[in-house]
Amino acid sequence: MHPLARTGSLAATCSAKFRATMIIPMRNDEAFKFAAMHICAGEASRHDVHEFVRRLLQSFWAN
Repeated sequence: MHPLARTGSLAATCSAKFRATMIIPMRNDEAFKFAAMHICAGEASRHDVHEFVRRLLQSFWAN
């Protein structure tokens, strides 16, 4: 588990090309101002990565 996962909500998704984890901090101070995202893209193209991140964010904010 990522250390920041204890301080916020964790969204993760997997597909054939990607594995991504996004952590949204719940604290409201400067150290936790921005979300952290890690993407392992393998052999994916830049367009595929962009589309994957767009869908990941869209699905996360829809919940």
